[in-house]
Amino acid sequence: MNRISRILALTCAFVLTVSGVYAQIVWQKSIANPVLPEWSGLVDDPSGYKYAFEGSVMYDSTAQVYRMWFTSLAEGFGTSFVISRAISLDGQEWYASMKNPAYRVATGGFDNLVRAPRVIRDHQGYKMYYTGQNQNSYAIGLATSSDGKTWQRYSATPILHPDTAGSWDSLSQAFCDVYYDDTTYYMWFAGGDGVHGAIGLAKSSDGISWTSVPGNPVFTPSTSGWDSGYVSGPNVVRVGKTFYMFYGGSTNAATVKFAIGLATSQDGIHWTRVGTAPVLSVGSGWDGGAMGNLSVLYRNGTFEVWYSALSDVTGHWQIGYATSPLVTLGLRNPAAIPNAFALEQNYPNPFNPTTTIRYALTKRSHVMLSVFNTLGQQVATIVNESQEAGYHDVRFDGSTIASGTYFYRIQAADNVQTKKLVFLR
Repeated sequence: MNRISRILALTCAFVLTVSGVYAQIVWQKSIANPVLPEWSGLVDDPSGYKYAFEGSVMYDSTAQVYRMWFTSLAEGFGTSFVISRAISLDGQEWYASMKNPAYRVATGGFDNLVRAPRVIRDHQGYKMYYTGQNQNSYAIGLATSSDGKTWQRYSATPILHPDTAGSWDSLSQAFCDVYYDDTTYYMWFAGGDGVHGAIGLAKSSDGISWTSVPGNPVFTPSTSGWDSGYVSGPNVVRVGKTFYMFYGGSTNAATVKFAIGLATSQDGIHWTRVGTAPVLSVGSGWDGGAMGNLSVLYRNGTFEVWYSALSDVTGHWQIGYATSPLVTLGLRNPAAIPNAFALEQNYPNPFNPTTTIRYALTKRSHVMLSVFNTLGQQVATIVNESQEAGYHDVRFDGSTIASGTYFYRIQAADNVQTKKLVFLR
């Protein structure tokens, strides 16, 4: 692994199971992955970049486009990290700006290298919170923009910096995420002393001057297990009144292959882990080496994730895309008795090669769940047994059928429902 690859190692994992009352968490990776490859532009194009990782994605509902700011190595800037930008209509097919890099710092100081942007939009315009790196020291800087394209460094000094010697965050305050609720700015950040890493919280009324909350860190390594040594790289999404934090963890700070865990909170301070296992892990090939920082959006009942990944073949970083509906996070207790019988739409759909089907039983019933082709011929039986009342999730593997449109039908007591699914190889 080369020097750049070693510097970048930070997080994650794909494919997960959580314990207790939580359901299996299913992430569907895009067949277009990596959606932001390591190189863009012509060889002699100064706007081209090498590597793509640590993305921050925003959905612009007015223009109906996705916007991404990400860390890269821009042509003409040697081994210096810079921040580039790209745009997409669907979150998967991205077009890099011809005016990259979007942000860099030419002078030295705490942000000799800039990376890991987190971009929000408030009533004043765009704010980019980024990690400034100078050798082994990390702090958080701020840049502002009226249009998200042209950025101005707010100050030559960080807005959040490591604490005094001996503190839990004496070496770094970095890799943050920011949420704004129209009144208060919340910043979750990774702090470390070189041995252990934890996650702290600061609040602000203007997004510029920050105050750490009493009792930091708000999230620490577990007493045992996969994240017992280090937690870092928080990415927080709020759905309703609940905060969902995806975070990186490992058994020690030197571990390259971080995994990703999930925790929830009602106030952003007191967090409860979802299960005892990581929720995301490495794949193979282009994303088989390691995982890096995430960017997560929640839209139309589904979490969309853009994740950094290190190839175990080339040693280069790229960005992939995956989705998971909220229901698959299992935050609805499957032991609860549903009010009505229901067959939900499979997810993902279209799929390749597996998809998940959820249904709700109001009483104990014999369940027959089958798949039919467009000619009405049965091609698979998924369930044929008696089941208790409650919510049920089953996995259907389409590896043995041809690409096309199918129907899945459930019969339980006097209830019959049918829905359509699409299998694409």
